[in-house]
Amino acid sequence: MDPGEIERIWDQMYLAALFYGRKGLVLNAISCVDLALWDLLGKLRQEPVYQLIGGSVREKLVFYATGARPDLAAQLGFIGGKLPLHHGPAEGEEGFRQNLELLASMRSRTRDDFWLMYDCWMSLDVEYACRLAGAAQEYGLKWIEEALPPDDYWGYAELKKKVPPGMLVTTGEHESTRWGFRLLLEMGCADILQPAVGWCGGLTELLKIAPLADAQGVLAVPHGSSVYSYHFALTRHNSPFSEFLMMSPGADEVTPMFAPLLLDEPVPVGGRMKLNDAPGFGVRLNPACRLHRLQDGGSDRAERA
Repeated sequence: MDPGEIERIWDQMYLAALFYGRKGLVLNAISCVDLALWDLLGKLRQEPVYQLIGGSVREKLVFYATGARPDLAAQLGFIGGKLPLHHGPAEGEEGFRQNLELLASMRSRTRDDFWLMYDCWMSLDVEYACRLAGAAQEYGLKWIEEALPPDDYWGYAELKKKVPPGMLVTTGEHESTRWGFRLLLEMGCADILQPAVGWCGGLTELLKIAPLADAQGVLAVPHGSSVYSYHFALTRHNSPFSEFLMMSPGADEVTPMFAPLLLDEPVPVGGRMKLNDAPGFGVRLNPACRLHRLQDGGSDRAERA
C-alpha cells in the first residue's frame, strides 16, 4: 500500500477494529502506526510534517511546563506550570487543605501573571472539583484539568458552569477520535481540549478534531507528546501554546521528553522553540536502545495455549 494513502490506511485500521477497539489500547496502536506513516511520508518527500499539513502560522512555539516545581519552570522561562494534585476526596479536609497550601506556596514563588494549573488525573467527583476550583481562585488557578473520569461528560458540563469566572476547565487527554471530542464540545464540557496525539487516533484524527473545536471557539492544545504535537501546534491558530513535560527527576532542567529512545529531539529554550526543517518529525530512533522481544519459549507457550 502507498504510504501516502494515510486516510485510507487509517480508515481500514479503525473500521477493522470497531468491534473491540473504539478507544483505549487499540486506538493507541492505531495512533502509533499513523504517526509512523506521517514521519515516513515526510522523509520520502524531504519535508517536515508541519509543511505537509498546511505550513506554520507562527515562528516559534510557546510552552508551559508540567512538573512538580512550577516555581523552577518560571525561572526557566515557561509561561506557566502545571502541577499534579496530591490529595483527593478520600483524604478529606486535611488533604483538601494541603492541596491549597501547595498552590499557595507556588504562587508565593512566582509572578502573578505566571500560570498555575492543577492536573487532577481523573481522580475527583463534581462536588470536590467545584470546591477546589472555588477555593483555588484566591491563588489565580488558571485551569483545573482532567478533574473527572473521562466518560463523565455530564459532570464536566456541570463543572464548567460552576467554576469561578475566568477559570478554565480542560480535558480530553483520555478521549479518542473525532466522535468522542464532538461529544465533549456539544455538551459544553471544556474550554480547552487536550487530545493526546499518541492516543486519540494519531495526527490524522487530530486534524479532524481541531476544526471541530475551532468552529466553537475552543482551543485544541495537545497533551504533551513532544515533536508529534509540536508539528501540529505550529500549524493551528487555536493551539497558541504547547505543553512540555519536565522529565528531569528534580524538575529543574529541560531534558528531551523521549530520551534515550529518540535522537535529535528538540527542547525549548527560555520556554520557546523554533522547529527546524528536518524531514518528517525530525527525530530518529536511537539504535543504542535494544528491543526486548519475547523469547522463543514464550512464543511456544502461547501457541500451545
